[in-house]
Amino acid sequence: MPCRKVLCPAVILLLLCVPTTSFAADLCREALERDAYDEALARCGAQLEQKGLTPEARARLLSARGRARYGQGAYAKAIEDFEQALALAPDLPVAYNYRGDCYRRMGRPERALADHEQALKLDPDYAEAHNLYGIALGLLGQDTRALAQYTEAIRIRPGYAAPYYNRGMLQAVRGNEALALPDLARAAELQPRDAVSHYAYSMSLVRSGRHEEALAALEATLALQPDFTDALLALDAELRMTGRRDAALAELDETLRRTPDDFAALVRRAVLRGRDQRLKEVLADLDRAHELRPKSVRVLVMRSTLRRVLAGKAQELEDLDAALRLKPDDLEALELRAVLLWAQRRYDAALADYDSFLAKRPFSPDQLADRGYLKWVRGQVDPALSDYAAALRLKPNHAAALRYRGLARLELGRYAEGRADLELALKTRPDDLISLRYMGLLHSACPDARYLDGPKALEYANRAIAQKRDEASLDVLAAALARCGRFAEAAAAQEESLALRRKAGPGGESWTRHLEQRLKAYRAGQPYVINGGRARPGARPEGQA
Repeated sequence: MPCRKVLCPAVILLLLCVPTTSFAADLCREALERDAYDEALARCGAQLEQKGLTPEARARLLSARGRARYGQGAYAKAIEDFEQALALAPDLPVAYNYRGDCYRRMGRPERALADHEQALKLDPDYAEAHNLYGIALGLLGQDTRALAQYTEAIRIRPGYAAPYYNRGMLQAVRGNEALALPDLARAAELQPRDAVSHYAYSMSLVRSGRHEEALAALEATLALQPDFTDALLALDAELRMTGRRDAALAELDETLRRTPDDFAALVRRAVLRGRDQRLKEVLADLDRAHELRPKSVRVLVMRSTLRRVLAGKAQELEDLDAALRLKPDDLEALELRAVLLWAQRRYDAALADYDSFLAKRPFSPDQLADRGYLKWVRGQVDPALSDYAAALRLKPNHAAALRYRGLARLELGRYAEGRADLELALKTRPDDLISLRYMGLLHSACPDARYLDGPKALEYANRAIAQKRDEASLDVLAAALARCGRFAEAAAAQEESLALRRKAGPGGESWTRHLEQRLKAYRAGQPYVINGGRARPGARPEGQA
């Protein structure tokens, strides 16, 4: 007993002097589980400043800080933390797993594979690693292996919602709705408060023709998130299909007469009215909804789209910037802002928004195709071709991906492959303006004489002119006429193209000089031949697939 009286204070003093790294790591993990990334980052950083940490303790704190940075979207910094952690402790599966997903979110799924495989070698029952490995495999077109990874994650953790959702979405993309529906139903069941899961389930019901159940699922989605734009649009379509839309709109009018500040009713009525082109009334509803909930990202996004029609692009960008300050990873706002930035030729900023979008929703062929084109514009040739290939694995007849890849192959001198892509794009979408222009240019001005064909060039040029008689289509028409030996007509078409270019005002001086040089050639009785650089029949591809 006397010994106990002496030892207890000593033991307590000793414990107080030892850095409590285990306790600190637990606090970091607890903050990460709450998605409190700023708090986790601060806790981990403070502990890493302490002296006397063992290599293992430092590695675990670095890994936790990496996860916090990953949660914030700072993927490059997160990779640095994971690499430092693995240098100290090479057997940390969590560091490999999250480093791999950082690479995937940065558009490098092929680099992610090795990290996920190493994580699973260290811990074969790591369900999260199976799930993230599946996402990377799916992006690389290895659907069968991806589905197997999701299935293994579910076997290990039957209550883990993410692999059900991912497996269901991949099956839906593959057209296997009968297999997608039960997985998406299970994901919604496991995440009863997650509006996205409920929405995915409701859309699977729509595609399966189960409209009454779809209406109920959409109502459940909107009960969780009244301003969920895609769900509101889907609800409008289902109400129309079942003949209930007019009654629903009348009920909303009555609700708002009784309670004018009902946020959910205002947003829902705005969407229903929008389909009737009652735009000023829609804007009034959205303005009032914004007053009631100024931090509603969805309302800001909807209002930005409407302002583009009614008040100009500057205000649209203002609303989208505000929406993304409130919620930096909002997918709809990211996509809309990327499109607007693209239209303003702010390519690097648009590319950053597409990167953020695809980090959250990797199986998106439209956005993969658009990001690929932006990478091409920035001179990132191989990454651009990789994005086109990923889009086409998800949707083999994707017109925009075929078109963009066709343009890239033509400019790389791979004329047969480029022509094949553009022909497939036009088979999918016969009125695709950019594909028509480039096919006209290929057959009228290709440096390889094997592809020159005046009548074919003229056919494509006339189809482009029927779509849009602008400077770019007229330029292609002029080249086609010149290839047919009709130089006076070619010069007249080129003069009209130049007049439209000059009427557009300042800017595009280099393009104007090219048009003038071609006009000079036609007046001299010479056809135009591409002699290097980009032919540029049109400033920017139009529309999405």
